[in-house]
Amino acid sequence: MNGPAAAEDHERNLLENIAGIRIRRLQGLFLAHWQKWFSRRGLKVTPVQGGVLLLIRRYPDLSQNTLARLLRIEAPTLQQTLGPLLEQGFVARRRSQADGRIFELRLSEAGVRAAALVEAETPRHEADLLRNLSAEERALFLALLDKAIAGGEAAIAAQDPSSRETTVPIDAQPAADPIRT
Repeated sequence: MNGPAAAEDHERNLLENIAGIRIRRLQGLFLAHWQKWFSRRGLKVTPVQGGVLLLIRRYPDLSQNTLARLLRIEAPTLQQTLGPLLEQGFVARRRSQADGRIFELRLSEAGVRAAALVEAETPRHEADLLRNLSAEERALFLALLDKAIAGGEAAIAAQDPSSRETTVPIDAQPAADPIRT
């Protein structure tokens, strides 16, 4: 076999064992599905913004710094994530009465409704997206993702031991009263 079809087969075989390409493909599918799913329901937020809404709903007056640690992201990235939520009126930011250097976050009424929609629809969105996996396969898939993430974090930390920072896993349950620093 020669020509474009042969070249395409060769390239596919060359890349089929590269996990990063498959992960990126799944991420792209996940994002496209999320956007269509929630846009049909009148909500325009990213998956991370949906997670932010859920965390702020659970922990009203959560500080921006604590939220960034929970999400394992840097402050500038958090600002990019929060911007559209502030613009849409889902989140209100105010200075802490206890420490004026700290910004606390709270959901508006519209934000509470948006968070409720995210919570209600995310399981349906994921079930639709992962429809080819049985319940057992999905549990295994999630466990393997967690294991791969832990390995990736260890590999990054090993590359630069001086930059090791203790962060809270995204799925960890913060204390009832997260530290507001």
